[in-house]
Amino acid sequence: MAIGAVIGGDENAPAAGVRPELIDTVNLKAYEVVTGGIPLGVAIYLMDGAPRTVVCYYAAPQDDIDKLDIRLSSQLPTLTDVPYEP
Repeated sequence: MAIGAVIGGDENAPAAGVRPELIDTVNLKAYEVVTGGIPLGVAIYLMDGAPRTVVCYYAAPQDDIDKLDIRLSSQLPTLTDVPYEP
């Protein structure tokens, strides 16, 4: 299965890419990917249940935080209260 199919695309029309946004709900800040993620139109196939790793780099948070929300896509639920360790 192509990951694009999971987040709203398919093999004929790939998804808009995966660039998760980190959200600091306490200090009302959002951090976007500086580099990494899955670019627009790139299909990633999951074979035999094998996991795949996506690496994203962000600017260091400006405030002292211990949890973040993660928004993978506007089409998916936001992951809330994800522990953060610097």
